[in-house]
Amino acid sequence: MPRSATKSPIPMAFLDHVVIMSDSETHGELLSSPFLRHSFGRFKVKTATSSLAQTYTSAGLAGVSTLLEFFDVAAPPLPDLIGALVLSFPVPGSLAVVRAKLEEALDAEVPYELVRRTVQEGQEPLPWYHLARPDFGAGSPFILMLAEGAPEYFSQQLGATLGAAGEMHRKAYLEAALGEDHGPDRHLGDVSEVSLNLSPRRAEILHRCLEALDYVASPQGEPRTFCGPDVTIRVTCDGGSPEGVAAVRTTLQHPLPAPGRWSFGATSVLEAVDDRHALWHFTPPSQAGSGEG
Repeated sequence: MPRSATKSPIPMAFLDHVVIMSDSETHGELLSSPFLRHSFGRFKVKTATSSLAQTYTSAGLAGVSTLLEFFDVAAPPLPDLIGALVLSFPVPGSLAVVRAKLEEALDAEVPYELVRRTVQEGQEPLPWYHLARPDFGAGSPFILMLAEGAPEYFSQQLGATLGAAGEMHRKAYLEAALGEDHGPDRHLGDVSEVSLNLSPRRAEILHRCLEALDYVASPQGEPRTFCGPDVTIRVTCDGGSPEGVAAVRTTLQHPLPAPGRWSFGATSVLEAVDDRHALWHFTPPSQAGSGEG
């Protein structure tokens, strides 16, 4: 179970979203599924331009406070990317503290940038979010992104409601960005577990990052688990399988309808675990040159 949200020496890192790459056939079936688009969660295809990824198109499937973001592997937002875990901090000023703690844990610089987004063509790009991104090696198919929203975009451009102390909560962001609340008619609650398959070296880097963020690590063995305030991360090192996101477990607001199992292409299966949980399996696309790097 995720740890309780008790006081931590550094700001708590909450699950923001999970980036999942799929082959073109699977991605097309995800986009065209009436169940995903109209029943499972809030669904939106967006095209955005940012200083990080230039112009890209993705499909977002939102729960109450978390998001699954799907990309066609033929059009990745970043070179070599197969999967990503994005954690965020609602309290302004958190990322500077977190970055210093990570640099101490990794004994290496953690690159930072202020990501800007072009909202309207011809206008100056606006600050979108602050980003710290630990180095997982050249050509890594997996990245960990640590994000803190920019108030200029969150409240002024998007119109999302700030918390009482200026917090930028993900739930408020999604409601403003998607233009609707997450009603009780949707099946999806939120992502509660993420299963990753990584090389041993990248698994060790992630381990050090998550422990620095006060995620509670399980004893040695596979899968290693890391419990945070709202999500459990499971990590295996199966060299016979591609690196990336292998599965996500979600809570459900109400049971999935029969037959309780949906396949998308040959590499993605969503199925009910019980009336309150679902498990979504993925086979990450292979990436040439995704060695230890």
